[in-house]
Amino acid sequence: NMDIVGVDHVHAELELLAAACSFFQRVGIGSDIVGIKVNSRAVLEAVLAKHGIKKGEKDKDGGDIFAKACVIIDKLDKIGGPAVTELLAEIGV
Repeated sequence: NMDIVGVDHVHAELELLAAACSFFQRVGIGSDIVGIKVNSRAVLEAVLAKHGIKKGEKDKDGGDIFAKACVIIDKLDKIGGPAVTELLAEIGV
């Protein structure tokens, strides 16, 4: 578990991920042996923003699309990728 302190942008998290991936590659450990999961609201916010979903954006019913997307994405391990994709599409993501 690693935390970033004092940096306001997701670049620090991305640098940590790149360093971890580089390490595993150099010692010959591939994705068949190790996986990396990212649980960062800042990274999620940046990814969703790239897809047109801004934090605080409202849907036609006044609901927060970003918050709804976060709840759906949090279910990934429980319901799987295809179900998450379907639920995201239902809210316009």
